[in-house]
Formats: sequence, C-alpha cells, structure tokens
Amino acid sequence: MELWTGLGLVVTAAALWWLMRLASGWRRALDGLACAALVVLGSVAGATVARTLRNDTVFMTEVHSVLLNEWFLIAGAYLGIYMVAKLAYMTWIRHD
Repeated sequence: MELWTGLGLVVTAAALWWLMRLASGWRRALDGLACAALVVLGSVAGATVARTLRNDTVFMTEVHSVLLNEWFLIAGAYLGIYMVAKLAYMTWIRHD
C-alpha cells in the first residue's frame, strides 16, 4: 500500500510540476488552490481544537478526530503533493 501511495505522490507531483512549467496562469491557479487548502486545513484543525476545549474533552482520541474529517484529509493531501511539485519546480527552473 505504501508503494502505491508513494508512486501516486510522485506521478501527481510530476503532473503538477508540468502544469507549473506550462504557463504562469496554471502556476497562479495552483498557488491559489494551495492557499485555499491551507485555510481549510487550519479552519478544520482550529474548529476541532476549539470544540475539544469547549466540551472539556481533552483526550487523545478526541483531538485525533480531526483525522476523520474528509476536508482535512483532502486539503492535507493536496498540500503535500503541491509542496513536492513546488520544491521540484523551484529547484529545476532557473529564476532570473
């Protein structure tokens, strides 16, 4: 399973890297999507922590319930793939 996850990361990051090289419009769109994903990630995590503190249920299982939120998982997955592609783009593309 880990092999397929790693291969999926590489293939998807390569596709994003190719889109970043294709045109600046794609690069801006992917950057904007990353900003939106970061807002979603922070909002879900913050809401979960606030709910935990408000209900006074500070247990490890309660805090880790954020990992069951599909929006958190989708946003985190995109940010992980985006960061690999962005680092590759910044490494191999010369900026003058």
